[in-house]
Amino acid sequence: MSQNVQYGATDTGRWDGLVDRIRTVQPQLLLLQEVDFLADPEQAATAEKALGLRLALAPSRNLPTAVAWDPEHLELIDTETKYSTTDLHHGYCALQLRPLGLPATWPVPLVAISTHLTPYSAEAASQEAQLLCAGLPARRYRTDRRGHQPPAPE
Repeated sequence: MSQNVQYGATDTGRWDGLVDRIRTVQPQLLLLQEVDFLADPEQAATAEKALGLRLALAPSRNLPTAVAWDPEHLELIDTETKYSTTDLHHGYCALQLRPLGLPATWPVPLVAISTHLTPYSAEAASQEAQLLCAGLPARRYRTDRRGHQPPAPE
Protein backbone atom coordinates (compact mmCIF):
# COMPACT_ATOMS: atom_id res chain seq x y z
CA MET A 1 0.00 0.00 0.00
CA SER A 2 1.23 3.52 -0.73
CA GLN A 3 -0.02 6.68 0.97
CA ASN A 4 0.97 10.30 0.50
CA VAL A 5 0.24 11.59 3.98
CA GLN A 6 0.62 15.24 2.86
CA TYR A 7 2.58 17.88 4.70
CA GLY A 8 1.13 18.85 8.07
CA ALA A 9 -0.99 15.72 8.53
CA THR A 10 -0.61 15.70 12.31
CA ASP A 11 -1.38 19.42 12.61
CA THR A 12 -4.70 19.07 10.76
CA GLY A 13 -5.75 15.76 12.35
CA ARG A 14 -5.63 14.00 8.96
CA TRP A 15 -3.06 11.46 10.22
CA ASP A 16 -5.48 9.83 12.69
CA GLY A 17 -8.03 9.22 9.91
CA LEU A 18 -5.33 7.79 7.64
CA VAL A 19 -4.16 5.43 10.39
CA ASP A 20 -7.72 4.13 10.75
CA ARG A 21 -7.95 3.46 6.98
CA ILE A 22 -4.50 1.86 6.86
CA ARG A 23 -5.32 -0.44 9.78
CA THR A 24 -8.54 -1.47 7.99
CA VAL A 25 -6.48 -2.57 4.96
CA GLN A 26 -3.84 -4.27 7.16
CA PRO A 27 -0.96 -4.00 4.67
CA GLN A 28 2.16 -6.08 5.18
CA LEU A 29 4.12 -3.34 3.39
CA LEU A 30 3.32 0.39 3.50
CA LEU A 31 5.08 3.15 1.54
CA LEU A 32 4.63 6.64 3.01
CA GLN A 33 5.42 10.05 1.55
CA GLU A 34 5.53 13.57 3.06
CA VAL A 35 5.98 12.30 6.62
CA ASP A 36 7.92 15.23 8.07
CA PHE A 37 6.54 14.59 11.57
CA LEU A 38 8.16 11.13 11.69
CA ALA A 39 11.60 12.79 11.94
CA ASP A 40 10.70 13.20 15.62
CA PRO A 41 11.64 9.83 17.23
CA GLU A 42 8.76 10.08 19.70
CA GLN A 43 6.20 10.60 16.92
CA ALA A 44 7.79 7.79 14.90
CA ALA A 45 7.41 5.41 17.87
CA THR A 46 3.79 6.51 18.30
CA ALA A 47 3.17 5.93 14.57
CA GLU A 48 4.68 2.43 14.75
CA LYS A 49 2.39 1.55 17.62
CA ALA A 50 -0.70 3.06 15.94
CA LEU A 51 -0.03 1.28 12.64
CA GLY A 52 1.08 -2.00 14.19
CA LEU A 53 4.08 -1.96 11.83
CA ARG A 54 7.83 -1.35 12.07
CA LEU A 55 9.00 1.86 10.40
CA ALA A 56 12.09 3.12 8.58
CA LEU A 57 12.41 6.81 7.71
CA ALA A 58 14.73 8.31 5.10
CA PRO A 59 16.41 11.69 5.38
CA SER A 60 15.32 14.27 2.81
CA ARG A 61 16.14 17.76 1.58
CA ASN A 62 12.40 18.49 1.58
CA LEU A 63 9.77 16.04 2.84
CA PRO A 64 10.84 12.59 4.09
CA THR A 65 9.55 9.25 2.90
CA ALA A 66 9.24 6.04 4.88
CA VAL A 67 8.59 2.33 4.56
CA ALA A 68 6.62 0.38 7.16
CA TRP A 69 6.45 -3.40 7.28
CA ASP A 70 4.81 -6.17 9.26
CA PRO A 71 7.62 -8.10 11.00
CA GLU A 72 5.42 -11.20 11.18
CA HIS A 73 5.54 -11.40 7.37
CA LEU A 74 8.72 -9.55 6.37
CA GLU A 75 12.22 -9.59 7.85
CA LEU A 76 14.34 -6.43 7.44
CA ILE A 77 17.73 -7.14 5.87
CA ASP A 78 19.01 -3.64 5.11
CA THR A 79 17.99 -0.03 4.57
CA GLU A 80 19.29 2.14 1.71
CA THR A 81 19.03 5.94 1.68
CA LYS A 82 22.52 6.78 0.36
CA TYR A 83 21.38 9.29 -2.29
CA SER A 84 18.25 10.44 -0.52
CA THR A 85 19.50 13.94 0.31
CA THR A 86 21.49 14.57 -2.85
CA ASP A 87 19.92 13.20 -6.03
CA LEU A 88 16.16 13.30 -5.45
CA HIS A 89 13.88 16.21 -4.54
CA HIS A 90 12.09 14.36 -1.71
CA GLY A 91 14.53 11.48 -1.38
CA TYR A 92 13.68 7.81 -1.08
CA CYS A 93 13.61 5.05 1.48
CA ALA A 94 14.58 1.61 0.16
CA LEU A 95 14.30 -1.50 2.27
CA GLN A 96 15.60 -4.94 1.47
CA LEU A 97 13.23 -7.47 2.99
CA ARG A 98 12.97 -11.23 3.23
CA PRO A 99 9.41 -12.59 2.98
CA LEU A 100 8.72 -15.04 5.81
CA GLY A 101 6.68 -18.21 5.69
CA LEU A 102 7.30 -19.07 2.03
CA PRO A 103 7.81 -22.70 1.02
CA ALA A 104 11.18 -21.81 -0.56
CA THR A 105 13.84 -19.22 0.21
CA TRP A 106 14.02 -16.34 -2.25
CA PRO A 107 17.46 -16.03 -3.88
CA VAL A 108 17.42 -12.21 -3.57
CA PRO A 109 15.69 -9.79 -1.19
CA LEU A 110 12.44 -8.02 -1.95
CA VAL A 111 13.35 -4.34 -2.50
CA ALA A 112 10.63 -1.83 -1.57
CA ILE A 113 11.22 1.83 -2.43
CA SER A 114 9.11 4.70 -1.14
CA THR A 115 9.73 7.96 -2.96
CA HIS A 116 7.97 11.16 -3.90
CA LEU A 117 9.17 12.32 -7.30
CA THR A 118 9.54 16.05 -7.82
CA PRO A 119 6.15 17.67 -8.45
CA TYR A 120 7.62 20.62 -10.35
CA SER A 121 8.76 19.06 -13.61
CA ALA A 122 7.70 15.93 -15.48
CA GLU A 123 11.17 15.76 -17.04
CA ALA A 124 12.92 15.99 -13.66
CA ALA A 125 10.52 13.41 -12.19
CA SER A 126 11.30 11.01 -15.03
CA GLN A 127 15.03 11.47 -14.40
CA GLU A 128 14.51 10.68 -10.71
CA ALA A 129 12.53 7.56 -11.63
CA GLN A 130 15.33 6.48 -13.97
CA LEU A 131 17.87 6.91 -11.16
CA LEU A 132 15.80 4.71 -8.88
CA CYS A 133 15.22 2.02 -11.52
CA ALA A 134 18.63 1.98 -13.14
CA GLY A 135 21.22 2.39 -10.51
CA LEU A 136 20.32 3.07 -6.95
CA PRO A 137 19.02 0.50 -4.46
CA ALA A 138 17.54 -2.13 -6.77
CA ARG A 139 20.58 -2.45 -9.05
CA ARG A 140 22.57 -4.73 -6.82
CA TYR A 141 19.75 -7.29 -6.84
CA ARG A 142 18.95 -7.29 -10.54
CA THR A 143 20.05 -10.31 -12.52
CA ASP A 144 20.32 -11.05 -16.22
CA ARG A 145 18.51 -13.98 -17.79
CA ARG A 146 21.41 -16.28 -16.81
CA GLY A 147 21.12 -15.29 -13.16
CA HIS A 148 24.29 -13.15 -13.09
CA GLN A 149 24.24 -9.99 -11.02
CA PRO A 150 25.94 -6.80 -12.25
CA PRO A 151 28.57 -5.27 -9.97
CA ALA A 152 27.16 -3.10 -7.20
CA PRO A 153 27.44 0.66 -7.77
CA GLU A 154 30.21 2.43 -5.87
